[in-house]
Amino acid sequence: ILEAGDFTSNIKISDFVEMYTQPSDQTTSFSLMELSKLARKDYKVGLTGVGGDELFGGYNKHELLYHRQSIVDRPDWLKSLLSSLLTPFSQSSNQVKNLMSQFLVPKNELYPALKNFPAIDLLRTLPGFEKWSINHFGHWKPPYFSSLMNHQLTSEMADEHLITYDHASMRHGFELRTPFLNKKLVEEVANFDPRALMLNGRKGIIRRLAARYVSEKVINLPKRGFNLSSQSIANSAIPIPPGLDLISDEMAQIVWSMKNTHVTWARILLRMATVEYFLANNS
Repeated sequence: ILEAGDFTSNIKISDFVEMYTQPSDQTTSFSLMELSKLARKDYKVGLTGVGGDELFGGYNKHELLYHRQSIVDRPDWLKSLLSSLLTPFSQSSNQVKNLMSQFLVPKNELYPALKNFPAIDLLRTLPGFEKWSINHFGHWKPPYFSSLMNHQLTSEMADEHLITYDHASMRHGFELRTPFLNKKLVEEVANFDPRALMLNGRKGIIRRLAARYVSEKVINLPKRGFNLSSQSIANSAIPIPPGLDLISDEMAQIVWSMKNTHVTWARILLRMATVEYFLANNS
């Protein structure tokens, strides 16, 4: 059994940039690299489940957006009005605060808000954030959980996940295959009503198919990811707040002070630190 603690403490900020040749907060590559090293002793090719969540609605974000369609899919002006009315209650209710920061946001901020919860208020203060978010997500249309799945499959998958898996596994000459990204399968699922993917819960279709071959006990086992602890790496690899021209010292200090309160803050800190390292060594 490969334990993350066996190598997490040895990861440095320079390792991220060396792995991707650009700034990144992706910790998956390091655990996958160790798994590939271990598997390569006996095998040359492996199968992954990459794409299953994106294709069949397997992430918590998909389920959250699906069950909150009545709120999320409303016009931006109405969500803004609801947010204003709820503001007085947000200080005393985390439930109201979470609703406002994740779902009662303009459509161009929906993905950044979900991806970076609970840091959206800080991200809004970044120079150019509004223009960037409109350019990338302003075209989204309801149902937004369907727009999210499409973005993850067409953008995140190509620009991030597949690169991560390829860089990490091929460090040890271990090839990965992704059957969920088979062209015929993707095209077939694209014909489904996206709401049908969520009727029986996350990845309900896959669970029903799997029931033909494996026991219910196996099907209902909780998901276990390959990610390492971003907080552990941030604490061991970033001794002081990063310094960047585009980010104020005050903002850097806020992120630094929050790094152990939520994994999102640790990941933002990793992004900042890898950008700082990349710029310092590629000027």
